[in-house]
Amino acid sequence: MEHKDFLHRAERGELSGVYLFTGPEEYLKEETLVLIRKTLLPEGFEALNETVLEDADAEKVTECALAVPFMSDKRLVIAKDPLFIKKAKEEEDGDEQTQTDSVESARTEEPADGVQNLIQTDLQSSVVILYMRGECKKSKIVNLLAKQDRVVQFSFTKDPGELVEFVKTKCRERKCDITLDAIDTLISSVGHSRLELLAEVEKLTAFKGRGTIDIEDVWQTASVNMEETVFQMIDLMLLGQTARAYLILNELLSRNEPPVVILSLVTRQLRLMAHAKALSMRGEKTDAIQKKLGVKDWSVRKLVRQTERTDLGKLVKAYRKSTQTDFSIKQGQIQDLMGLHEMMINLKKSAEKP
Repeated sequence: MEHKDFLHRAERGELSGVYLFTGPEEYLKEETLVLIRKTLLPEGFEALNETVLEDADAEKVTECALAVPFMSDKRLVIAKDPLFIKKAKEEEDGDEQTQTDSVESARTEEPADGVQNLIQTDLQSSVVILYMRGECKKSKIVNLLAKQDRVVQFSFTKDPGELVEFVKTKCRERKCDITLDAIDTLISSVGHSRLELLAEVEKLTAFKGRGTIDIEDVWQTASVNMEETVFQMIDLMLLGQTARAYLILNELLSRNEPPVVILSLVTRQLRLMAHAKALSMRGEKTDAIQKKLGVKDWSVRKLVRQTERTDLGKLVKAYRKSTQTDFSIKQGQIQDLMGLHEMMINLKKSAEKP
């Protein structure tokens, strides 16, 4: 089930027995644990009815799950990366690391019969969360839980609006606002992981203090990759904001980024834009464009929006000029820095109205 379905069950007080948390979205896993504690454990008795285990074996998990709750209807047992599931994951991944500790080896190889019995019986006195960091592989335990619809999937959201609202909220909590352009750049570079986005928000808000975080703050402070920086530079050129685009270019050059590498990224971006524009003009939907171009969902949405600022003919012309410039640099006919500046001039022409 998806984590939202699990939350609905928790809010209705319908949780009991064993569940497995899996998937890449670690932030939502931790947030879900917070909600479970609030709905499941009586105030003042939380510590007496919750057990958190790290790398536990089946015997320990079973022992804690069968303990009697104190002044509460249920106990909460959270077993992070339990050995009986982690070992199945390591074997699936081909992990053949030498085990020097014979005691630990014996624990890892221990059968999980006790946990299987917990899953197959009507365990009403405890809620057991088998919390796997990242994805977990198929195993007897996982398959058993899946049949009972007790595997909770925490995936990265595909809804850009959710991430935009998440970044806005976390900035406001830290007494800052943030522009949509800055959010756009942040998500495109960092990705859809809320945990990684939160880390960048904390850096940005500490840098800004108070006020509004703009795109320049993101470039200066956040871990924005070079590809995304070049994307923004092209975007500004197409918007006619030449001065701001050159600020980005100068920033890249001051970081000793090779001009030929910058130019190659510009060429790649123009190629993608030309293809996206042609597909869009043919009536292709965003999902189909993403599949054909092989780019991320968030990136293709920005790409399509970016192509609306120029026509296909100019994009193709700029792309051809970029490839010719790249060839001339490699042949030693012009200097790489000169070729890069010529490319910027061509981008500016692409944004000009006919």
